[in-house]
Amino acid sequence: PTRRSSDLTSVSVYRSVPFDEPPAREPSSFHLANLHPAHYRHLMMPPPDSLPSRILLGVLVLTGYVAIANAVQQLYPFSVFDMYAHQATSASRIGVRDATGALSEVSAWTAWHCDAPIRLQEPPTQPGPAPYTIPYRDREAQEWVLAHPGNGAQHVEVVRHVWWLQPLPNQNEAEDRVLLRCQAERQ
Repeated sequence: PTRRSSDLTSVSVYRSVPFDEPPAREPSSFHLANLHPAHYRHLMMPPPDSLPSRILLGVLVLTGYVAIANAVQQLYPFSVFDMYAHQATSASRIGVRDATGALSEVSAWTAWHCDAPIRLQEPPTQPGPAPYTIPYRDREAQEWVLAHPGNGAQHVEVVRHVWWLQPLPNQNEAEDRVLLRCQAERQ
């Protein structure tokens, strides 16, 4: 059979071959870049009559996701994204303050010896509003201390370092709230 490369329905180029001559090897693939835009325009844009049905499908999928997320709250892969539901007035992180007053990460210390476990919540005697916390980061710090026991010689304080994003009058922009006093060694 004979086809021309300008045939709009053709993706391969054929040539006329006599029956007694073996046909030339056809290209195994083609590139859309080599075709005229009229050849593949239908691949880029949906037909006009299906556009409203695609929009409707998108709206139904989004509505279904929101309904399921509100029903199950935080069950993967659904989420209500509650971390964006309010504006935080503070940020905080558990750290270690050494005898010189320098702050460092809990993971920079080892050979922990504490008389009590780390309290992730401050005692109610702490002044001011409760700071914003990231529970999994707090648990990581707590687990680090538990996983690296020892007989450290340096006196340190495990603190919640709080940054106030909108400080109240007579309030510092940052403060340290002591959670626990321990002995540890810097790694």
